[in-house]
Amino acid sequence: MKDEIIGKCIERNFFCISFECFSNTIDRIITLGSKTIFIKTKSMNFIQYLQRLQVKKTENPSYSFLSKLQEQHLLTIPFENLDIHQGKKIVLEEDRIYEKIVACGRGGFCYELNGLFCWLLRSLGFIVSIVSARVYMPTKDRFTPEFDHMALLVDLEKTYLVDVGFGDNFRKPIALPDGKSEDISGRYRLRSFAPGQDTYILQKKDNNYKVQHL
Repeated sequence: MKDEIIGKCIERNFFCISFECFSNTIDRIITLGSKTIFIKTKSMNFIQYLQRLQVKKTENPSYSFLSKLQEQHLLTIPFENLDIHQGKKIVLEEDRIYEKIVACGRGGFCYELNGLFCWLLRSLGFIVSIVSARVYMPTKDRFTPEFDHMALLVDLEKTYLVDVGFGDNFRKPIALPDGKSEDISGRYRLRSFAPGQDTYILQKKDNNYKVQHL
């Protein structure tokens, strides 16, 4: 099994961490605990995106709809890093990623896939945070550097880990802090990395649970 560290929520309450906010936005005000947060999200043509995912209609934000979107994303849009190997410049602008993945029918790597999926979810009314993750390398027994991977946290009745940018991965969102998930790709669970830290380990079970990312 592999592991991954999810966490170090990069400014957990600010929702435009890796992607720029634009003037053409949907504005919302939400309250998380004692904090009031003003969210600006660029509007998107999500109908074409949903057609790419083979999702026929929108629904109100819910765990079931989020699960459907995540699973369909993993089944229809591949992890692809051809541009990286070909030395092409990758610009993390939402419009350019949308053109590549939705309009041109290609895939992308984690920042492209999860970045675009974040934009879709926000456009559909979900509350989403972008977080940094570090992938465990068993041959070297260490984690990759901070920001090596990007994942999402979605706030519903609980906070859920969502990731459509890690290849063959868990199909349904996993609840923090200690949720579990099982599907055709394997058995997964979340565990706290250390007491008092806003950091979690995602584990996937082969014979035993092993770290996938942090």
